[in-house]
Amino acid sequence: MRLFKKTKDTQSTNRARSMQGTDGARKNVYTFSGTQERRAVAYDQSKRVPSASHKNPKNTYLLKTRSVRWLMLSFLLVLLTAGTFISVNDPKIKIITASSYAKPISVYEETVETALKKDITSRSKLLLNSEKVVEELRLKHPEIAEASLRTSILWSSPRVEIRLDEPVVKVIHITGEYLINERGKVIYFDKNKVPNTLDIPIVYDKSNTADVTLGSYIMTTSDVTFVKNLYYEAEQTSTPIQSIEFPVTSNELWVRFKGSEPIFTKFFTEGDVQVQFGAYKAIIMQLSEQGIAIKEYVDVRVEGRVFYK
Repeated sequence: MRLFKKTKDTQSTNRARSMQGTDGARKNVYTFSGTQERRAVAYDQSKRVPSASHKNPKNTYLLKTRSVRWLMLSFLLVLLTAGTFISVNDPKIKIITASSYAKPISVYEETVETALKKDITSRSKLLLNSEKVVEELRLKHPEIAEASLRTSILWSSPRVEIRLDEPVVKVIHITGEYLINERGKVIYFDKNKVPNTLDIPIVYDKSNTADVTLGSYIMTTSDVTFVKNLYYEAEQTSTPIQSIEFPVTSNELWVRFKGSEPIFTKFFTEGDVQVQFGAYKAIIMQLSEQGIAIKEYVDVRVEGRVFYK
């Protein structure tokens, strides 16, 4: 009895040892029943590697596709990074709205080129200060109403689009002749005589204005609007204007109409153009019917009342 028990314990110990490998790793034992003889199939789970026959073709295709995408994205990123450090030069100008007094395009391109070279931060696309370049361009050329600068990794030349102001009034000053825009800003100047190729009002500035320079404002927006509207009203009623004069008095215009010289009419630039012009036409007709001659001026600055001398 004691001998049998020892033998059984020995078998259990041998069976437990057979379930361990030589390296001490735990092995799984599978037992099959039926007609097959009992056999143990052991494998090391920590070292098991699927064979090539077990790979999925679909998974292999997805892995290759992802690799190609990553390569393309990496290349694009490198291209973008390199593009931002490419120097900008040889600017290209495109005039969106032209003007009869526009300068040659090469003049604007030279100004942009100078601004890019002067500022070291504007020599590469990464550090380019577009607003500063545009501001310098507009200061140098006050006839530019709007401007924008664009760059791209596809080209090294910056693209500049500009819109030019059209002169609306010609001002004759003691220092020269000027063309101004709708805001009263001087956009063209000539010490001798500005070529009068436009059908625009001419104003004689007798207000003793200080020296006028390009880009300065010599008239207010309301003054410019008043002059334009008065010029329009005179044309519509076939009452051509001989001259418009800015006297020393502010917000006042002295207007001479053809056929009524040497008298002039005083207008108030902050008032209504149609009302004042209508009052002038009415008083001229009334006094003409009465045989009364005006010797010096007509004053229509006060709405509802007319003075003459």
